[in-house]
Amino acid sequence: MLRFKALKFIFVLITLNISYSQDNEIGLIFGGTNYIGDVGPTTYISPFNNQNLSENQKNSMGYAFGIIYKKNLNNRIILRSSARILKINSSDFWKGSSDYRKQRGFYFTNNIEEVELGIEFNFLDFDISSETNEFTPYVSSGLSLSLIHISEPTRQAEISYAVFCL
Repeated sequence: MLRFKALKFIFVLITLNISYSQDNEIGLIFGGTNYIGDVGPTTYISPFNNQNLSENQKNSMGYAFGIIYKKNLNNRIILRSSARILKINSSDFWKGSSDYRKQRGFYFTNNIEEVELGIEFNFLDFDISSETNEFTPYVSSGLSLSLIHISEPTRQAEISYAVFCL
């Protein structure tokens, strides 16, 4: 775990050092996570409003943050890399939950760490400083590696899975 954090730190330092021209873009990613599955609320739009929370249930929205780097090879081809950390969680203890869910009483908190490499292809020349080339449709493809740390009340120890996605 410490080794992975050290690699992420080195990645950020290298990215910050090479992002000095307009051919390079760097950005931050942040937001919230909303787990939709068989554990937790069945109200998927705004599940954390006060109507859905029971008295002993705190707001359990997770978080997501990361960094993204893009290298513009030309006006049509862009290489992309990113790293993200996410926390997802949910619980069966919600107002309006079915009795079987309350009796089941499942809850979990999972952490996900993800790195991604990708490429984007713009169908038209793209130049944000031009009045005629400010928009283009594009396709994107990439490879992603996710490390998912799963902790459940029924397990004695945390389990980690590595998932490779295309």
